Amino acid sequence: MAKFALAQISIFKNLSKAELKSVSNFLIANKYKEGDFIFKKGKPRDKVIIIKNGLVALETEISETIALFKEGDILGEMALIEKNTLHQYNLRTASEELEVFELSRYNWYSLIKKNHSLADKIYKNTASILEERLSHVNNKLVTLLTTGKTVDQSKEWLKSCN
Repeated sequence: MAKFALAQISIFKNLSKAELKSVSNFLIANKYKEGDFIFKKGKPRDKVIIIKNGLVALETEISETIALFKEGDILGEMALIEKNTLHQYNLRTASEELEVFELSRYNWYSLIKKNHSLADKIYKNTASILEERLSHVNNKLVTLLTTGKTVDQSKEWLKSCN
């Protein structure tokens, strides 16, 4: 994205300008340095982050990177859906600097009280995001179960055959 715009973020798709303005009033800009934890395994899910600039790594407790996320990606959506749940993985800054917008659970519930129909739209967008992620994971599992290799390993194997 050349210029960061909330309207281009999947969780806010199909929101009007007025709705985007309303949402922006509940977002908090924050910065992190390389290596900083944004989420820690076992800690309460208390916010959603939207990456404005930078890179984050989703990690196991032994600092093994599972996935990388970049500008425009959203993480922590389960904080909007379920109360009193804990993070299953660490999320750590993987670039020199990271700029994010955060939507805390407190601000989310304030937004719901102020504009229930707007919250419904965001819930629907969140469901779509989670469906896409689940589909992606299912595809990886099918590849792993049928070939014994992950997609990345299969690509390396194909290169070695040529």
